[in-house]
Amino acid sequence: MLKHCASVSVLAVLLLCAACGGITPIKPADIETTPTVYAKVNKAPNPLLLGYWRRSAPSELNKPWAFNYWLVQKGDKYAVYYYYDSYKKIAFKGWADFTIDGDRMTSGVDGVVFYVENGEVLMQYPGRNVVYKMMRVE
Repeated sequence: MLKHCASVSVLAVLLLCAACGGITPIKPADIETTPTVYAKVNKAPNPLLLGYWRRSAPSELNKPWAFNYWLVQKGDKYAVYYYYDSYKKIAFKGWADFTIDGDRMTSGVDGVVFYVENGEVLMQYPGRNVVYKMMRVE
């Protein structure tokens, strides 16, 4: 019985670690690398857009796509480390082409728009009317 409990405990810890890895697919070490592409900036970004953000899993979707970005300032330029995964063989992770226009930034990878409205960071997938709230990752 004790052996069984120990096995279950180890399995639980491994599952927890795997789940945590899925929550933060962008690591600080990724951001420390030199960007391979910088954002096109029409207007400096709203400070709320800076930092690490992820979309919460919408409750209405069975297997929601993952969306994460980390907007950083490197000298006088801005760069976006972007991660998305459709869980259907469509995924991207790395420095990405973005256009920043004040309260709004648009991905050149998939057309997703992240924007500030009423003090919140929101996202919208192209061609869909649904708006999703982003959550800051600390």
